[in-house]
Amino acid sequence: MLLEKKASGSSQVTRVIGLISGTSVDGIDAALVEIAGNEIDLKVELLASATYPYPKVLREQILAVCASKALSMAELAALDDAIAYQFALAAQKIQLGNSPAELIGSHGQTVYHQPPSNSNSKVLEEPEKKQELPAQPISSLGYSLQLGRGEVIAQLTGLKTVSNFRAADIAAGGQGAPLVPKVDAYLLSHPTKHRCIQNIGGIANVTYIPASQGNWLELVCGWDTGPGNALLDLAVERITNGRQTYDQDGSWAASGIKSDALVELLLHQNFFQVLPPKSTGRELFSADYLNY
Repeated sequence: MLLEKKASGSSQVTRVIGLISGTSVDGIDAALVEIAGNEIDLKVELLASATYPYPKVLREQILAVCASKALSMAELAALDDAIAYQFALAAQKIQLGNSPAELIGSHGQTVYHQPPSNSNSKVLEEPEKKQELPAQPISSLGYSLQLGRGEVIAQLTGLKTVSNFRAADIAAGGQGAPLVPKVDAYLLSHPTKHRCIQNIGGIANVTYIPASQGNWLELVCGWDTGPGNALLDLAVERITNGRQTYDQDGSWAASGIKSDALVELLLHQNFFQVLPPKSTGRELFSADYLNY
């Protein structure tokens, strides 16, 4: 069910739904937007946005997998489709009261993220015993897995769905995250000012945007800066014995007193000493790190 694109001046306008659930796993963020232009003349108009919480049991399953719970392949496939079903529901709900969308872009739910190795590809050392098969190379490429497959979302909504965004960047030797710096640059650049755009999700990331002069687009870059709400949510759950899953409006954080000694201790983690580009996830900044 596709609509004809409507003209807006010299640009065509496409109505698109964006879907993502971040590292905090607190729900599916959905946005219905109209997009016009191409790259530097990109224009985005927000028509509707909402967060649709996961069912409690499904959220617990996702968090357990993120914490390295073992699954059979059948269980993994079932979880993949259960997440896709919730994404499809979110896509349908966000269109209520609005003209229908033409396209869905779905990031999915990250359950595992392994940044690329900084070293070049290596080859396993051959054992002393003669082996018939050649030594297997160890790839330096990263690995990132998002559940909520686009094929199911497309089938349930009847809309073309683009997904698996991280794969191409990882295949090119990139981190796979963050993916938004180029869009940040098109929407938020300034002709004379240099800007940094900080996003605090489950994992926080930043985009550096130089003044839009000369070869400025070649200098745009982004990287993960460390943990965000993932650790805060874990702390709140622990303090409240599971009665709350996040610090609503940051009220507890705003009432506290910063501990410079604790911040200094936490910053000893090697991740903070590594120069960008870099990325991270719950695999590093987990309950074990909070316990540290």
